[in-house]
Amino acid sequence: MEDKIISKIKGRIIYYLSKRDYSKKEIRDKIISRIENSENYIDKIIQDFEEKNYLSDKRFTESFIRFKRSQNNGSIKISQELKLKGVDSNIIKNEIEKYDDWYDLALLLKEKKYGEEYESDFKIRNKQLRYLVGRGFSFEESKYAIENNKC
Repeated sequence: MEDKIISKIKGRIIYYLSKRDYSKKEIRDKIISRIENSENYIDKIIQDFEEKNYLSDKRFTESFIRFKRSQNNGSIKISQELKLKGVDSNIIKNEIEKYDDWYDLALLLKEKKYGEEYESDFKIRNKQLRYLVGRGFSFEESKYAIENNKC
């Protein structure tokens, strides 16, 4: 019975990882919710998968950040989502710091949504600021994007 559960858990993890990378917490939660009596075995199996480099929070974080950046999300929003997925804050910090163009990404998003012209109306600039902060950019990044224009 024990071998059957372990085999089922390993098969399910391999199935999930064949689709995309997952964090350890995501895999753990998925397995526990779908396979009965898996709580006793899951941590050891996850450790084995991690030792074989089949499961890696670092690789998951790299992939997640690339994906979220392609959706024009800022570093704050990405960090919060990764924390919810159970990724260690040191891994998050190290991977976020690899990108030094968050200001440029905020500027690009502002130009895409509102155009390149500098807006002199305070209410409109405030609306732009709220939009960028809502997308996960820091106040400084958002302010930079609003106050800089190409014209």
